Amino acid sequence: MIKVLVVDDDKLARLGLIHSVNWAKYHMTVAFDASNGMDALKIIEQNNIDLAFLDLEMPGMFGLELLKHIKDVSKKTQCVILTMHEDFKYVQEALRVGVLDYIIKTELGTETIDDIMKSIKKRLDEYDVEFNNNFPINNEENFSYEIRKCIANAIEIIAEEKGVYLTATEVAKRVNMSRSYFSTCFKQIVGQTFNEYFKQVRLEFAKEMILNTDKSISFIAGECGFSDDKYFSTVFKSYTGLRPTDFRK
Repeated sequence: MIKVLVVDDDKLARLGLIHSVNWAKYHMTVAFDASNGMDALKIIEQNNIDLAFLDLEMPGMFGLELLKHIKDVSKKTQCVILTMHEDFKYVQEALRVGVLDYIIKTELGTETIDDIMKSIKKRLDEYDVEFNNNFPINNEENFSYEIRKCIANAIEIIAEEKGVYLTATEVAKRVNMSRSYFSTCFKQIVGQTFNEYFKQVRLEFAKEMILNTDKSISFIAGECGFSDDKYFSTVFKSYTGLRPTDFRK
């Protein structure tokens, strides 16, 4: 199921959206709701939220500001904005930032909402295809959509934090899976163990930096999560057949 977060400081409006949509019809479930931007951001940071419905005008953190923060902490979370007719200038700005769609609050509970939700689901499916095409996720039918999404999130974490030494235990916890099951799923879906894939990502990043920058090997080692230059050189040679200094020549 697609996990949904609804964010609106107006409790009646928030509950109105939650109860006016037949979420199951679109393979969705409202997993969380929040009354302000700060709470919403914490929920997104700590959970795998696929889709967030955001009110544009909230106290504490304006909707557009929250939208930009969400883009920083989770590339996977897509957003739909909730607005009134007179807010259209903000709608245009939100669309430029990159939201899936917008809903005018007066349309809640009408037949129009069904068409809007169908459009949102279609765009979300298209985004998922594009997202998964950019990551080495096999279409493994033995695993549910939720498990494959967790592994895709793990791949995203590795891509964004390749300069930090990550462990399978830490990443498994962040995607809400047990260490052993995460390792099993990762190997079968990605085709490599977590450690193999993480090492490959770091070393490919190192290759790019060695060829495209004049940074020192010591600096590059640190940027790729290696605290020991000699160990980095040994691992790099094992991966490429050349030591970093020779690879640069």
